[in-house]
Amino acid sequence: MTPLANTTVSLSLTILTLLALFTGTAPSAFGEGGARRDVIRHAEAQTAEAAAPISISRRATILDQSGNVLRQGTNGWTCVSDNRDKGGQGPVCMNESWAEFANALKANRLPVGNQIGIAYMLRGGRSMNSPASSAMEAPADHPSVTEVGPHMMVRLPNPTLLAGLPTSPEQGGPWVRWAGTPYAHIVIPVESDQAR
Repeated sequence: MTPLANTTVSLSLTILTLLALFTGTAPSAFGEGGARRDVIRHAEAQTAEAAAPISISRRATILDQSGNVLRQGTNGWTCVSDNRDKGGQGPVCMNESWAEFANALKANRLPVGNQIGIAYMLRGGRSMNSPASSAMEAPADHPSVTEVGPHMMVRLPNPTLLAGLPTSPEQGGPWVRWAGTPYAHIVIPVESDQAR
């Protein structure tokens, strides 16, 4: 085969492969919808990684919104591709202590542990005004969910240490979400481009 013929065949295979990846008409080696799934998983992983500084997220375990592992990590952090358009709160990366706190919140039980919990949401996200409907209702004059810009969150093992700190984002700077509850934690606004 001539060099020109080799180039043409190679270019044709490349075009077919790209077409298969973006249209979901992958060769049988990918399986039914396999290429489309791979593209979606890659996009979900990128969304999850964007939640934290790359020095953390590049070695973190990556989960999709349903909790399926997309990539096993090595640094003890977990990043979740939580899509706000599908009912999620936004992508988040958290250390092990924050993950325990998040699990306690979902299960409507008291958080345990004596380590500082840290989570990043550098793409912003939704914030519930109350930690759990059975634990505390949102005030009538506040919406139950608000949008929060890029931020990080810190939870201390003893939330009473946060007493006296600002409790509203309108005051500017760090503030305490869910003050006076066992779920109280500090929300720290950040500039996402500088943090990444």
